Parts: sequence; structure tokens; C-alpha cells
Amino acid sequence: MTRRLFSAIFSIWFAVTLTFLLLRIAPGNAIHTALISSGAGQAIIDEREAALGLNAPIIEAYVRAWWELVSGNSVSLASGIPIHMLIEGQLAATAELAAVALALAIPTGLVTGLVAARGSRLGRFSAQTLISILLATPVYWSGLLILIAAPALFPALIQQQSVLLPAAAIALGLTGTLARATETSIRAQYREAYILAARSRGVPELSILTRHALRAGAVPITSTITLQLAFLISGVVVTETVFARAGLGRTLVNAVLVQDFPVVQAIVALTSVLTIAILFLSDGVCARLDPRIRME
Repeated sequence: MTRRLFSAIFSIWFAVTLTFLLLRIAPGNAIHTALISSGAGQAIIDEREAALGLNAPIIEAYVRAWWELVSGNSVSLASGIPIHMLIEGQLAATAELAAVALALAIPTGLVTGLVAARGSRLGRFSAQTLISILLATPVYWSGLLILIAAPALFPALIQQQSVLLPAAAIALGLTGTLARATETSIRAQYREAYILAARSRGVPELSILTRHALRAGAVPITSTITLQLAFLISGVVVTETVFARAGLGRTLVNAVLVQDFPVVQAIVALTSVLTIAILFLSDGVCARLDPRIRME
């Protein structure tokens, strides 16, 4: 457990440090961009950057960035808003989008995977074809297709700016991954001896599938579901941008474009913590489902 905790801390440190270095390598910053746009002279720009520590040596800037991040005292260079307020204002929209996407993807992925593994010949072919298409379709392409088709098919959802459309774009990719994991797990279970034993006792096929195979194959399926929560982070960034929807993903993209260093670093740190927490959750859930799995 200690080793895993150390690995988690190192991962967060590495993500934030790499982000810091990449942002510092790129020329300019949010203050420089804003003042140049307003017609300010170089002397005013230098004075403002010095006041904010943007011209400080890299080691000093690195220590300052970590201190502001840990203490929660950092502010956005572009807007001057405290970053914790900025994130709190966008977190609810992103959480809603992620929750709806999962609610759409989990049942759809499970059913599609079960049909692909144990359905009729036509059902297996159709489900496997659908899974392949979903896995091959990027999130941004799904979002664009939905944006093109939605005005004709779902005009009410467009007018209401419903969360269902961007959530559907994310859910398509999640569904393909979950369906493939379900299909693979169920096929593996049907090669086990206990399935033959259940059939020899006259257990109905539906009971074998739902009460035996699905239950025994729940560990990889559950692991896939929890790990897909991490995928939501990248999916949300793309989807919020495509649908011009408020949230952490769009805030991150805007911050990168204007080189708002503190905002980018704060969101990267938050997403790193969430991703690592999800990985711990995945291990814990799998260990609970299967006692043979031991958390080290």
C-alpha cells in the first residue's frame, strides 16, 4: 500500500512538473497577450510581469507555482479570479456531463457485449460490427456527427441545450470499450468447466449467463467501467469544446490558448488526483468482487 501511495504522489508531481516546464518553454503568457492586445508598451508589460513573478528564474517560479497550488492562493492571470472559485464554477457542469454519459454507456455497453458473446448468429454479427464501429470512431467525430444530425432529428434538445447530446458523444466511445470487455469476459467464462457442469444439471441458459458467467466475469467488466472514468477526462475536454459547453474541459482549452499558467496547472493537478483516485477505486472494487485479488 505504501508503494502504491508513493507511486500516486510521484505521478501527480510528474504531471504538474511536466505541465509547468512545457508552459514555460512556450513564449509569452496571459498577461503579455492581454497587454499587447490593449496596446500597452513593453515597459508596462515588463513591470506587470515582474510584479506577478513571471520573469523570475525557473526554480523560483517552480517553487512559487507549487506553493500557490498547494495553498490555494493562485489566481487566473487572464481574469484575476481565484482559481478555486473558477474550478468550482465549472466542476458541476463537467460532473453532470460525465454522470449522464456513464448512465447511457453502462447499460448499453453491457447489453451489447452480452449479445455479441451469446446472442443469435445475426445478433452476434450485428453487435460485433457495432462494437468495431464505436471503437474506431473518435469522440470529436461522434460529436460533430451528432451536431450535424441533431437539428433535424432532435430540434428540441438543441433549443434546450440539453446535456444528452454531448453526453451521447462521450457515451458512444465508452459503450464500445465496455461492450468489448463484456464480450471477452463472457466468452472466457463459457470455456470454464463450471459452465458445462451447470448445463449438465439442466440450468437454463439465461440463468447460466446472468447468474454464473456474468457474475464470475464481473471483475474485468467492473475494472473497465472504473477505468473508463479516467477516459472521461479526455472525452470531456473534446466534447465541451465541440459543443461549446461550459465545464472544466473548455476552461482548460481556453487557459492553454491564452497561456494562463496557474489555471492549466490547477486543472492538471485536479485531473491527476481524480485519475489516481479512480485507479485506487478500481483496485478496491475488484478486490472486493474477487478475494483472490490482493491489494499490495
